[in-house]
Amino acid sequence: MRVIVAIASYGTNNDHFLAQLLAEYRAMPYDVHVVVLSNVAKNLDPAVEVVVGLPDEKNPFSLPFAHRKLFGERRDDYDLYIYSEDDTLLRHKNVEAFLKATDALPVDELAGFLRSEIDAEGNVYYSTVHNHYHWDPSSVRQVGEFTFAHFTNEHAACSVLTREQLKKAIASGGFLVPPHEGRYGLLEAAATDPYTRCGFRKMIAVSHLDEFTLPHLPNKYIGKLGLPKQVFELQLEVLRNMAGKRCSAPPFGKETNVPGGRWSKSYYEPVFRDFISLVPADARHALAIGCGWGAMESVLVSRGVRVSGIPLDCIIAPCAAARGVKILTGCDPMNFASLPSEEFDTILLSHILHLVPDPPEYLASVSRLLRAGGKIVVRVPNVGGLPLWRNKWSSNGEYNDLADFRKSGVQQTSARTLRKWLRLARFQVTEFLPVARGRVAKAGRLTMGLANSFLAEEFLAVGEK
Repeated sequence: MRVIVAIASYGTNNDHFLAQLLAEYRAMPYDVHVVVLSNVAKNLDPAVEVVVGLPDEKNPFSLPFAHRKLFGERRDDYDLYIYSEDDTLLRHKNVEAFLKATDALPVDELAGFLRSEIDAEGNVYYSTVHNHYHWDPSSVRQVGEFTFAHFTNEHAACSVLTREQLKKAIASGGFLVPPHEGRYGLLEAAATDPYTRCGFRKMIAVSHLDEFTLPHLPNKYIGKLGLPKQVFELQLEVLRNMAGKRCSAPPFGKETNVPGGRWSKSYYEPVFRDFISLVPADARHALAIGCGWGAMESVLVSRGVRVSGIPLDCIIAPCAAARGVKILTGCDPMNFASLPSEEFDTILLSHILHLVPDPPEYLASVSRLLRAGGKIVVRVPNVGGLPLWRNKWSSNGEYNDLADFRKSGVQQTSARTLRKWLRLARFQVTEFLPVARGRVAKAGRLTMGLANSFLAEEFLAVGEK
């Protein structure tokens, strides 16, 4: 089998990782030709081809796109085309697993990879799994010995294509294109275009995950983003056992249509102390609607509060259950008819309200679950302040569709809007807090709080029934 490998390697900082990659490819039992794409000359083995130059000379982040022209020019010369960044390691077992999975998948689907990191104690973290990215429950299926599922984060700093897949990608018109960004940033788009622009869907073999996991050699995201293996395994167990079973797709948590998926619901929200502090001290039974992995809810559990959760989907649910949240299975977060009315004294809506089509109507339906005098604690992003002004004064137009919920998937929220929604649903606003962090918070202090509603990153509110 003839294989071409293109490795994007900017500067010299990652040359020690590059050496690991080159050694791995040299040891593979194929006819492998390696091309290193760089902005500087590199003194490598004579068998390694080095191509120096940026696709966009003004933008160093364009380097990863250099493999597109290379692969296009050599589309008939190889059986397999591998692209990766210089710190992401594909091994022989990964290539063999890809070829085997490719035989099992239909022509419009690609076997893909996740990335992992390992800490000093040997603990494994999946750096691909963070923020709003999640498994698509409707995608899980058994094909031969494999169980496949689609994960919404298509970026793994690499792509692998057979000759036939490459030609299909080129024919789509989405492969031989200039450097660009959109759903993903410039670096990520270089590896994700086969899935986002060329008509393929990326599928992960969850039944053989070790063979479809690539080491991210710097191990730099540990403690910053990513999921520990023991927590991720709770999701994988569900996936491996649900092929052929029904599990509704999440009504919340879907990625918005804004570039980068901004303002999407995170499946892995950290503990926001300012939000949790608004939960009444005398709360006894709380309902978390759109519950993710349960970190915030676990704080209430530790206080002795009985917490029930309507999860984002059945795959994330075990993570919250492991933290002591009672999962209400079979409940539709858009329709609460199956729940008894006036069951809860507190309801949590964290980054949910801006994702529903009619927030006042939704709040009114939520109100029916609250006891008289009960509280609803709401957290929404500020989608009406700085982003809109930045868009007006810039020429990129990235938020042009923000005013149209059907196109953007997100409501324009502001302090005034949130108050109005609560009032229309017959809640009395008892607390309201604009939240700014970092340099923005400092700017707010300089204005003596007068610009807080404009500068705030998000708004917190408590409404009483």
